[in-house]
This record gives sequence, C-alpha cells and structure tokens, in this order.
Amino acid sequence: MPVSDEPFELGPIMLPPVQLVGAGVSLVFLAAFTWFFLKSRTGIAMRAVADSQQVAMAMGINVRRYFALAWAMAGVVSALGGVVWGTMLGVDNQLALVGLKVFPVVILGGLDSVMGAVIGGLIVGIVENFAAGYFDPIVGGGTKDFAPYVLMILVLMIRPEGIFGRRRIERV
Repeated sequence: MPVSDEPFELGPIMLPPVQLVGAGVSLVFLAAFTWFFLKSRTGIAMRAVADSQQVAMAMGINVRRYFALAWAMAGVVSALGGVVWGTMLGVDNQLALVGLKVFPVVILGGLDSVMGAVIGGLIVGIVENFAAGYFDPIVGGGTKDFAPYVLMILVLMIRPEGIFGRRRIERV
C-alpha cells in the first residue's frame, strides 16, 4: 500500500505521513532498547561490561562477545536510522551536519542516560528553531547550525556531566 504525500493534521501541527512513520519507528526502537538494557539478561550483561570490564570478566561474562554484540547492534541501528532518515528527508551532501548534532544532544542529556539523550534531542530541536526564528532575521541567517554547540559549551561550563548525567568522583 503506497504512502500518500498529503499532510496529516494533528491540531495546529501538519505532519506528512512519512514523518509519522519515522517517529513511530523511533519510538518503538526507543522502547525496545530501554526494555532490552533494563530487563533482559543480555542487556544487563552489556551494561556490566560497559561499567567495568574487569569485574564483568570476574563474574564470568565473555567481554569480547558483548563487545561484538554491541558493535553489531550499533551497525543495525545506524543502518535503520539511515534508511528512515533517507526516506523522510532524502540523502544529500549536508547529511554529515545532522550526524554532528549528536554531540550536543548527548552532552546535554548526559553520557549515561537514555532519557537524557531524548530530552537533550528535544532541547536541541527547540534551541535550533528559536535561533532560526529569532536570531536569523537579525544576523542574516545561519544561527540554527551553531546554536546547539553554543548551548553545549554553556552546559559543559556549568554542569560537565550533562543535565541527567551522574557525577563521578574518582581518586587518582
């Protein structure tokens, strides 16, 4: 069944059906990975390996196997993300800029928090739209592209572990 290009009306927001499918796929994978890392035996073992490889090896976890699994999962998820992104917006030479926006999202949310990454993504999206709407007319454009990095630098100055990150104090 072909997907129509007519926008779907959701109150004052008009979304094309392809974007709704992309959002749905993203939410399904977010829920699946959240369950996987919090409830499944394999996900808990992967978290243990990420936390401390030596302790995980002492508990009998095959660290090399879980590293391989992590890389395989990352490859599958990135391929799926590329397919969804390419379907929604197309593929062009500016696609690398989207990949670089991952850094402000992860730094804002915290490196060890999935929910922080989701909220960091929402914050980056809001900051980009405010910059494009309010600052672009004043300076002539382009603030949307660097505003997330300015916000990232400000957050790193105030809270280096991110908004939802845990502060770790280690003695050297």
